[in-house]
Amino acid sequence: MPECREGDHPMWKGLIVSAALIAGNPTEQPGLYRNGTFCSSLELIEFAVELAQEGAHGKIIVEAINDQLGPRTCFFTTARSMYTGPLVFEKRIPFNNEHAIYSTFVYGVVHRVAYEGKLIEVSENVSATFYTVQLLQKEDTAAR
Repeated sequence: MPECREGDHPMWKGLIVSAALIAGNPTEQPGLYRNGTFCSSLELIEFAVELAQEGAHGKIIVEAINDQLGPRTCFFTTARSMYTGPLVFEKRIPFNNEHAIYSTFVYGVVHRVAYEGKLIEVSENVSATFYTVQLLQKEDTAAR
């Protein structure tokens, strides 16, 4: 992963309920950049899902969790900036037929920052397992 590179300003869009926590395609090959909500424990991502189903925005949810538990407990991104390994199915989301909770190893995250009038991307090493909400993979539709 490059340490620093110029990038385009991302288009940030508000997301709702099922889309509030996701934005990745779980059928991608491992070692690709994903986006969505990533939390350091299964309990935290389940809590984030509950809040999203009540109408909270993913970014607000992550900010609240990180304020209470410390930075880097959860990440939220609408740009593909989480460099991850393969997704491992954990469980389905009740009352949602399109998304599920997966675990994945996160190698790093790319932050976009302004530097000398340019938007650059700076990589940060994470190296930990996180839980995320992603589109339900076809092979997981009958699981658990």
